[in-house]
Formats: sequence, structure tokens, C-alpha cells
Amino acid sequence: MEPCLVGDSWILDPYENAGQHVGSIITFWSMSFLMLLHLGAVAKGARKDGRTRAVPVLLTIFFFCSFVSAVLQAVSHSFSTGTTKTQLLLTARLWMGFAAGTCLFLGTSIGEALMAGNREMAALRTLNWVFFVFGAGASVLVLALASDGDDLVQAAVMSAAFLWADAFWIATCLKMQREGSIQEKSIFLPKIGGPVLMALAFWILAILEPTCGAKGHSDCYKSCSLVAE
Repeated sequence: MEPCLVGDSWILDPYENAGQHVGSIITFWSMSFLMLLHLGAVAKGARKDGRTRAVPVLLTIFFFCSFVSAVLQAVSHSFSTGTTKTQLLLTARLWMGFAAGTCLFLGTSIGEALMAGNREMAALRTLNWVFFVFGAGASVLVLALASDGDDLVQAAVMSAAFLWADAFWIATCLKMQREGSIQEKSIFLPKIGGPVLMALAFWILAILEPTCGAKGHSDCYKSCSLVAE
């Protein structure tokens, strides 16, 4: 496909030439760095007072899978083309599927702790784990099989995982506040908003990719909202 003139820069066909979308490359390498920082932070808290703490361990696994996925996507956009790029992106989506499964397990575990000891919620607790098993399996399978619209599929899967964990975290925080364990809402508000922002980031990527990403090269990015007229 012919090169496209966008602004003052020429962009070669991204399917045949690596490193053509500087914005995407910077985004994925920045995401890799942020995931690595989060990975280091939560890993330090995985063991405290001689005991292994479950939530930091799950968060460590989540950020590790997310870090590997982000690095693979960054490498594919920076250095790869053709079949190699496709294979790297497929592998990256699989790692993201494992991250989604970890997030679902985290939310399910929080829900289990929240409902423990309440016989009236026994059925709900069972459904909670059933949803996790099918949800985690579906996350990996759907991301592995996604082709057209794969970014939309990734956004939907990750949003569901984030909101699932967030819902149980909100319920736990409200319970702790009623019991007097938490006095200041500022303590847990960032943890509630974080998953929402991460889900939003996936949707922004999915919405912009068809017109501003590699697929937008077919019409020289004329439909891209980020390109100045």
C-alpha cells in the first residue's frame, strides 16, 4: 500500500514496515513501564509479618501478566511486521486473558470473604464461583480467537473483569465504613476509580484503532479524529 502524508510526516504501510505509529509505540512502552512499577510495588507487599498476603499476590500475578502483554504489544508495534506481528499480538492477548482471569478471581475471592458465614447467601456464593470459572475460561478463549474487532473484544473482556472486582471492592469498603473500620472515603476512592480508568483506557484504544491505527492506513487516516485538518 502507498505511503500516506499525515500532517508533515509520511507514514509507510504499517503491515509491511515496522515502527510506523510513534504514538502507539510510546503508549505501549509507557504502559509496560507503568505495569512494571505497579508490579514492583505490589510484589513488595505480598509478604509481610512473615505471612503471605493473598490480595497482593493476586495483584502481583495480574500486573505481571499485564506487563508481559504490554511488552509484547510494544515489541510488535516497534519491530515486527506480517505474520510475526500477528503472532506477537495473539500471544499478548492470551496474556491479557490470563490477567482478566486473575482479576475475576480477585473479585470472586473478595466476594467470598464478604459473604462468608451468611447462610442466606450460600446460593449466591456458589453462583459467584461458577461465574468466575466460566468467565475466566471465556476471557482466555475469546481473546485467543478474536480477529476482526479484537481491540473491542479486549476492551469488553477487561472492562467486565475490572468492574467485577470493583463491585466487590466497593461492597467491602461500604461494609468496612459501616463497621467503623474506615473513616475517610479518600482512603479507598483511588482504588475504586483505578479499575474504571483502566477499563476506559482499553475502550479509547479500541475506538481509535480502526481509524488512527494500522487499519486507518487504507484511507490515509482521513477519518482519524486525532489528525488535525
